Amino acid sequence: MSGAVSSNVPSRSKSTARVVYKELVGIFYIFVVIGINLQLHHKLRNILVKLFSLTKTLFLSFFTVVVLSTSAFAFTELDGTKTTIEDQIGDGKWTVLEIWASDCHACREHMPEMVEFDGKMNKVRLLGVSLDGQAGKAQAEGMIKDFDIPFKTILSNVIEMNAWMELNAKESLRGTPTFMVFSPDGELVGLNPGVLSIAALEKFISSRDVETTANDS
Repeated sequence: MSGAVSSNVPSRSKSTARVVYKELVGIFYIFVVIGINLQLHHKLRNILVKLFSLTKTLFLSFFTVVVLSTSAFAFTELDGTKTTIEDQIGDGKWTVLEIWASDCHACREHMPEMVEFDGKMNKVRLLGVSLDGQAGKAQAEGMIKDFDIPFKTILSNVIEMNAWMELNAKESLRGTPTFMVFSPDGELVGLNPGVLSIAALEKFISSRDVETTANDS
């Protein structure tokens, strides 16, 4: 019959359904490709993270061996003589190390307590590490004079102190003051960013001292 729709020609609804089906299949394939790419990107990201971590470790090792061994970046005494933190700890005494800077307000507020704490406990020495460095030696000496600091202070800077902490404490320097406690055999047993009360220091050292004595007996 003239004008009749042939049975082998799809109706509009069937044609639309096929188009929608093809579009859905296309979208599905797009998601599959994206999923594969995301997995590849995830694996690539993990590889890059591992490479970054390895590079960081190698850099810190290089920094410690090469850079810290030079006079420009070594820990120094106030007179400029090279030294290390390891030279200042151990020898049968607990060591409380405070990292401070002359322009640190919290350090200045807390320093009178540290001065009062010095010599209060048997077999406990205090050690200051000023981040003013040799370049800011005058400022460091000014703070030592202002508070009449009786315990030893050595000089460092943010870069070398952070490198030392990354390698030995597995933590970055977060700011000043920062406290570290070393056992009588020179082992780092405590680290605290921020102001630390004398009472907390006494309690921590006393408890660890009891544990050490008990283990030795």
